[in-house]
Formats: sequence, C-alpha cells, structure tokens
Amino acid sequence: SINGINMVICICKSRPVESLDLNTLREDCYFANEKVEDMTNSQKRCMIYWWYATNIYSICGKGKRMKLPDCLVKAVRNAYPESNGQYVGYCFACVN
Repeated sequence: SINGINMVICICKSRPVESLDLNTLREDCYFANEKVEDMTNSQKRCMIYWWYATNIYSICGKGKRMKLPDCLVKAVRNAYPESNGQYVGYCFACVN
C-alpha cells in the first residue's frame, strides 16, 4: 500500500504467463483438441488468452468479449511467438 492506498498489481506480475502449466490449461479448455506438444504457438496463445479471459477477468459466455490488457498480450506473444511475426490481434468490429 502507498499512502494507505492498495495498488493493483499487473496481471503479468501476479500470474505470469511463464508460470502457467499448459497441460493443466488444456484439460479445462473446451477447444483444445491436441496434446500441448503438438499445438502450434498460435493454438497455445489462444488457449492462454481463453484461460486469462475466463479465469482472471470472468469474460465468459456467448457474445461476451473484451480486449485483454496490452501487457498480457505482449507477454503471451513473447512466450509463444509467431514465426513470421504476424498476429491477428483483437477484432473491435466483432464486438456488439
């Protein structure tokens, strides 16, 4: 606390991407059909984004979407980079 105010800790510090067990995430992820070792980095990123969205930010259910923090997206991309450096990113047009 600073001057009696509790500061919010960045999710990347309180639940770092590198600390996640992808095999455990895969067990709960409804769209993860392959073994972790057979997944592409893109599939791993999607699974990690899903986990943070549902378990940390409580964004779940049909039509419920929200942009995840930029620091989290950067951490996930650094941990599981795309070989060509091209990423889809968040689609604002898809939000109702």
